[in-house]
Amino acid sequence: QYQMLIVGGLVILAYLLRLLTKTQWDHWGHRRTGWPKWRLRALIHMIRRLTLIYFIVLSWAAYLLMQNVTWPSRSYLIGIAATLATAWLVIGIIARLVRNHTLRRLFTWSLWIYATLVALNLVDDVAEFLDSVAITFGAMHLSMLAVLKALMLAAVLLTLARFGSNAAGKGLKGNSDISPSMQVLIGKAIQLALYGLAIIISIRAIGFDLTGLAVLSGAVGVGIGFGLQK
Repeated sequence: QYQMLIVGGLVILAYLLRLLTKTQWDHWGHRRTGWPKWRLRALIHMIRRLTLIYFIVLSWAAYLLMQNVTWPSRSYLIGIAATLATAWLVIGIIARLVRNHTLRRLFTWSLWIYATLVALNLVDDVAEFLDSVAITFGAMHLSMLAVLKALMLAAVLLTLARFGSNAAGKGLKGNSDISPSMQVLIGKAIQLALYGLAIIISIRAIGFDLTGLAVLSGAVGVGIGFGLQK
């Protein structure tokens, strides 16, 4: 019980520190006129989470102090609270890279649940349970664990594809040897290739055999090629 009281007290103390220092942080941030936009956005993101940052610092300090002063088992819940708060902050920063709102929510909640399971040492038990929740199509075994892994992989790959297509688009715009129409065409082709590759890898991660789809798409491609000859 006293560990829960300590955690509650640290939350209150972190909130009070935010009230006392937020104005100073805002003034300091307004004076960073020479910073690039991405760094200013990161600063605003951190200032909005001052309570969480203060709680992380205070909880880890209390945890390390109690580890050296009392028995380690008497600071177990404080360590879990500090770990989860740190994971929450890191996940919030990483999730800002995902522009799509739905993918961002999926990415955030998945990482948050995983971090919670890691902190509680329940990853293996939950993974075994999710793997047992499955349906079978002939030789294919589709489990809930495989679906969740594929969704997470899809979110990561689609984000990387967006970064790659944006970087390629900026590189093409800076090339004066390529006409504007060709720049758009090449940019769209790269975007299509990257997103298509991300989707195919995600589908393969579930366990689907894409051999039949490859044959069908090849046949369709030949037909389109003949149709576009002129």
